[in-house]
Amino acid sequence: MFVSLGVLTLYAGDDVREIPDKDYLKAINLRTNLLYDAALTPNIGVEMPFRQHWSVSMDFNFAWWGKTQSNRVWRLWDISMEYRRWLKPFGNGHFTEGHHIGIYMSAANYDFQFGNRGWQVHDCGFSAGMAYGYAFTINSRLRLDCWVRAGYSGAKRIRYHVVCGEKESYFRGWNNYYGPTGAGITLCWHPWNN
Repeated sequence: MFVSLGVLTLYAGDDVREIPDKDYLKAINLRTNLLYDAALTPNIGVEMPFRQHWSVSMDFNFAWWGKTQSNRVWRLWDISMEYRRWLKPFGNGHFTEGHHIGIYMSAANYDFQFGNRGWQVHDCGFSAGMAYGYAFTINSRLRLDCWVRAGYSGAKRIRYHVVCGEKESYFRGWNNYYGPTGAGITLCWHPWNN
């Protein structure tokens, strides 16, 4: 993680011009991950620049669906933050299209139950790692950002069976995972762009 941050900051010296104040508002975008939307997990995010080539994004996902009578539960919340380095500079008060790399961190909690089997996180799980993506412009207000994340994810996970309407856990333990941790096709809207 620290090596990634170091690699990202090596590029900081090539163009550290600040974005003019009047262009900051134009460059801020609101976003939603269409893959999460398809999985019935509403989400919203915001991304804003703070220097040429650099931006930070924050995303929040929340789903609280469930029918305990039919033993189907889909409950999830997740908040993530990503620090990005765009390979092309921002222009004309808006984000550019093209490649970006970044580092991210996220915290989440979930409870998924299908039939008599379920999985949940006790308290809160977290993940951190690197991200890569490519964005392209649809029109002056819309952009599509396709990205993947890989890194570490850890949580105290519980596996359970439902017996007579009650959860009975059969596994409790810390789960460590290294590998792909996320993907997205994110629709970005620039509401203040002309």
